Amino acid sequence: MPYAHLTDYIQIVFTIDDTEKAKDLVRGLLELKLVACGTIIPNCASIYWWEGKVTEGRENCVVMKTNEKHYLSVEKYLKANHPYTTPEILVLPIVDGNRDYLMWIDESLKGEED
Repeated sequence: MPYAHLTDYIQIVFTIDDTEKAKDLVRGLLELKLVACGTIIPNCASIYWWEGKVTEGRENCVVMKTNEKHYLSVEKYLKANHPYTTPEILVLPIVDGNRDYLMWIDESLKGEED
């Protein structure tokens, strides 16, 4: 089975309607060394329930790479700085991947001694 190896690497996904605010959030997390990378996918159509009705809008989907030990700090940062009342913050496990890329994630993050 090619995906039997589990890792402590994760992707954190959130959405936001303001592209500049998305960049600011990612940069803030990068500067704190809580994420290694943030990919902003612009102009996604979102259709969702909000306040009892179906709502539609355009958002940016942001996918960040980090490890499990930084998740709570990332979540706290996003909740404190995200403009939405109830921001989407989802965690997706990375079960395996390019070893060189995963090592790069480690090198980019805040170390145990920090």
